[in-house]
Amino acid sequence: MIDAIAIKLRLRELYPNAVTPPWPADATYQPADPSWVSGKLFGAYRRLMFWAGLTRWKTTHDCDNKSRTFMCAALACWGAHAKPRDAESLCVGRISYKVDGRGWHSINVMLVGQEMRPVYIEPQGPRFVHLSESEVASVRFVEM
Repeated sequence: MIDAIAIKLRLRELYPNAVTPPWPADATYQPADPSWVSGKLFGAYRRLMFWAGLTRWKTTHDCDNKSRTFMCAALACWGAHAKPRDAESLCVGRISYKVDGRGWHSINVMLVGQEMRPVYIEPQGPRFVHLSESEVASVRFVEM
């Protein structure tokens, strides 16, 4: 488990130029497990998008909407299976950044392990993605 103060400090360290909410919403967080994300969560999210009729990109459900939906799906899926003594929330959030050579984009970030290593997820796949140093430096919004 990781407390809210550690989350806030880590987000400031990772994204010093980003606007973040004044405080994480929960007191304690569970680091994400990439194998759970790529297994159970990606499948659950795909089924949700199919059920909602959102299997393709739409102007009414673009990248910021998809990253928000993925974040909510991750929290719901994790919360349904969390043990009573687990943390209050999962280390999942969303960011907005400038894609190298292009415009602004929103994706998801999960903090993994006690070291809180960021792992990036493109919710339009969903799939894991890598951000360049300049893309990480361009992050202007983060919510967790």
